[in-house]
Amino acid sequence: MKNPLRLLLAAGLLAVLVPPSIWAADVRVLAINPMRGPLSSLANSFGRDTGHRVEILFGTPNDLIKRLAGGEAADVVLFTRTEFAGVMKTGKVVDSSRVEVGRVGVAVMARAGAATPDVSTADALKKALLDADSIAFNQRASGTIFAGVLERLGIAAEVKGKTKRPEADAGVFENVRTGKGKDLGILSVAAIMGDGGKTVRLVGPLPGKLQTYEPYVVGLTTGARSPEAAKAFIAFLTSPQTKAILAKRGVEQAR
Repeated sequence: MKNPLRLLLAAGLLAVLVPPSIWAADVRVLAINPMRGPLSSLANSFGRDTGHRVEILFGTPNDLIKRLAGGEAADVVLFTRTEFAGVMKTGKVVDSSRVEVGRVGVAVMARAGAATPDVSTADALKKALLDADSIAFNQRASGTIFAGVLERLGIAAEVKGKTKRPEADAGVFENVRTGKGKDLGILSVAAIMGDGGKTVRLVGPLPGKLQTYEPYVVGLTTGARSPEAAKAFIAFLTSPQTKAILAKRGVEQAR
């Protein structure tokens, strides 16, 4: 039987060496919408393992950057590498804390239950786009990438009449979900997989050299209320175990 006095002394020593605040701290994370699916359940896993409480606020890059600049409380931010540059301009993020979580490619989606075309090659993708009744892609990073793909395929002018450019991911999902024919949407792989196949289905990633990967990075804010717990969450997100989970949710590691 273990000595009760020894256990109490050990617990007391640990309490002196480790500040109480890191035992059960609140960590607030600002993350862009495409990471909603990949991050699902991870905050709870981190909480179970550490005792910390993680709240993740999702939003569009512009909205989150404005909120951060306006004094929104946050300990951690997660954006694409390109968008992180905009975050840096707010002066609210520690640049040296930036760590890459993984990279996300662009993919094609269709309505759940609808027939899915072949998009495995450039020629197959071109045919699928020409045959589509509508093509929706946003005004964010993935949409900008896909606009360039249409130019490279030489069909930008030909499909212009059936393309729709909502501002953000929600509009792309809505167009595909409410479509009646061969309606296609283009978003990040992670955003599409986040639906879980309930209303849309992943047709496939952009093929070969038409694919462009956007790195996603996480960083610590300068005004973090729980910096040690926030650093622990960042370490958790970039650990080999978590990266393996993220890979199954559309966030892969650079090769």
